[in-house]
Amino acid sequence: MSYATENRHTKRLRLMFVAASVGLAAALAGAADLVADLQGRLSREGVDAVNAYLSTQWESKMLPLGRMTERCEPRALRLTIALLDTRNAEALEAHGASLELAMGHCPERLLPQVPLSFVSRVCSVDSFEDQGTGQKGPQELERRIAHLESARTLASTERGVVCLATYRKALRDRL
Repeated sequence: MSYATENRHTKRLRLMFVAASVGLAAALAGAADLVADLQGRLSREGVDAVNAYLSTQWESKMLPLGRMTERCEPRALRLTIALLDTRNAEALEAHGASLELAMGHCPERLLPQVPLSFVSRVCSVDSFEDQGTGQKGPQELERRIAHLESARTLASTERGVVCLATYRKALRDRL
């Protein structure tokens, strides 16, 4: 490859990297704006109004919030947990699913924040199995159980005990 061709190739790669970086920065700023907007709505209008809004703005609001929650973004986790106290079954299901998926990534951060009444819901792998990742539910349950057991402080809390019992029951039911 000649120097000129290599130089054009390097410039093209740099431009693609810069464009991707700018796109990522814009997406992150948009995500932060979404959480800030929803938190503002929550303080002004309440849980049910925000969940109604999310249900009508599924693609542009609910799905991005769910993805941020699944990635264990702290502000999204706190907001999603706050939105669990709702009569909106559709929103409740979406929030529960994203929190369940987050439990596979950050149980230490998530579990202490979840209301005890929702621990059994987030300590499930139903949504994980619905994703069709190719990984089996029993293997994921075993992984999550081992992870929680290794976090002894968390496993010994009331939420940890309930979560482990829920995971173990689900594993027995699948075997």
